[in-house]
Amino acid sequence: MERKFNSIYLIGIGITLFFAVFMFTGLLSLLLHIPISKYTAPSSLLLFFISNAFFLKWYSNTKITTSIIISSIATVIICLCFLWARQFHENFFDAVWYHHDAVYQLAKGWNPYERNLQANETSYCEFYLNYFPKGYWIFGAIIYSFTHTIEAAKGMDLALMISCAMILCGGLLKQNFGWSHAKSVFVGLLISLNPIAIINAFSFYVDGPIASMLSLGIFFSISQLYGKDNKAWFVAFICFGVLFHLKFTGTAFSILFMAAFFVLLIVKENLLWKKWLIRFSVFSILVVLVLGFHPFISNTIHKGHPFFPAVENDEITVFKQSSYPNNFIGKDRFTKFIMALYAEPGWHGTPDKSKPKELFSLVGLEFYGKGIPDLGALGPFFSELFSLALIAFIASLLFIKSKKKKLQYSLAFLFFLFTFFINQEAWMFRYIPHLWLLSILLLMPIWDIKYGKFLSITIMIGLLYNSTIVAQEVYKEQIAQSNQLDKTFDLLRGNEDIYAIDCGWGRSFLNRMGENGIDTGKWVWIHPLDTPYTNITGSLDGKYKLRKDLHLIKQME
Repeated sequence: MERKFNSIYLIGIGITLFFAVFMFTGLLSLLLHIPISKYTAPSSLLLFFISNAFFLKWYSNTKITTSIIISSIATVIICLCFLWARQFHENFFDAVWYHHDAVYQLAKGWNPYERNLQANETSYCEFYLNYFPKGYWIFGAIIYSFTHTIEAAKGMDLALMISCAMILCGGLLKQNFGWSHAKSVFVGLLISLNPIAIINAFSFYVDGPIASMLSLGIFFSISQLYGKDNKAWFVAFICFGVLFHLKFTGTAFSILFMAAFFVLLIVKENLLWKKWLIRFSVFSILVVLVLGFHPFISNTIHKGHPFFPAVENDEITVFKQSSYPNNFIGKDRFTKFIMALYAEPGWHGTPDKSKPKELFSLVGLEFYGKGIPDLGALGPFFSELFSLALIAFIASLLFIKSKKKKLQYSLAFLFFLFTFFINQEAWMFRYIPHLWLLSILLLMPIWDIKYGKFLSITIMIGLLYNSTIVAQEVYKEQIAQSNQLDKTFDLLRGNEDIYAIDCGWGRSFLNRMGENGIDTGKWVWIHPLDTPYTNITGSLDGKYKLRKDLHLIKQME
């Protein structure tokens, strides 16, 4: 099959390259001790146009004028996603707690390559800010420094979903598997509509971008291995390189899938092993040792391993027993996964217990609008549809005559399971967002079997409906919460002498109130017992009440 690239496909790659260039420019800038400023965004944008021109010339022999048009369209799409994201105030707990805090700190000049933040500079989250991967925060700080709007950058999740859909539907699936255009579009859209990415589109959480970048990295690797795109390895490297710096789970997935990619390339092209060894070595040096020196190498030097504080030690315990549903305590990772798969959606920390769900019931929908649930993150019908897909996959192995194909499918399935269960907290599906991708891939073998196509399409339509329900719920709730917060800001703005305003314990929310025109210099701590007061939506214990009704309760001795 000839290598053909349409405009939609190339624009999708352009969106991904935009994100990569901005993120790596920020990382390199900090490494060179150049703080993020209002000039970083335009500099990164110029570098993106130049990089994309060279890339498209090498990748698809695209003319300079055409590459400028493609880069411009990609930039417009991303900017529209930023504008869309601005209308939704951040309401997800961890994002208000420390994701926003990291963006503000980086935008104010903090350089993690130079010093660690102290406890009194953060909202009790210095371990996270100092030692977690910072790629998405750096990207957010670049956009914030230019736009002065903290909410804008989270629109990149939506942009990456669009990028994933454009690339998969625009040619990558067709090139890899020889599918029809209709099948490529249908399956490509379904893969990109990962419920975790849909929920994440309203937040600075990074699990959605991980889902999109990992899917693209996997399919570009397949294109290099089994397709006729002999330059797909470079795009796969970009995807895995970005993935490495998004979150520790992304780091682990990047290492695992890149290792598998390398081994398969050596097996397939053993005469070219030196070439591939050099390419993978250069990638590792740049992404891990240079740009990734902090936090990965520095964590290893100072904390004993690169994944501090996600892997607990004497200094910090990330997953306390109180984080588990009571009936999960003491269970092994496989049991917890199965219990979570068939549990009602929600957050159920100790002493609460998870509840088995009634099959094909629309229970717990309200949780999708409030964040990515610990249980049921992939939608109300996912457990049932995943089970059907797994049964269909096992059945397909009985009908496939080729032993080679059976072995390939089985090994791929086992490798996916390995990437899931290497994390003992795999029961939280936002930590393994490619579980959604696996549910779709399980249906591919039976598609080509007589009478199997109908079953495969039916289950996929069910998955599509599942994503639609999640999208409706999260959009409805996020609109309501954002409108409520806007009303609160309108009430308090200019009335700081009338209302006592407590921004709560999240430092980032104090900044956000200032951005919305509230005089935070008149901030007042309201004692929790000084009731009644009105809670502020989207804050961490933020509240307000009339000053004339404020009673300063002294701390009891």
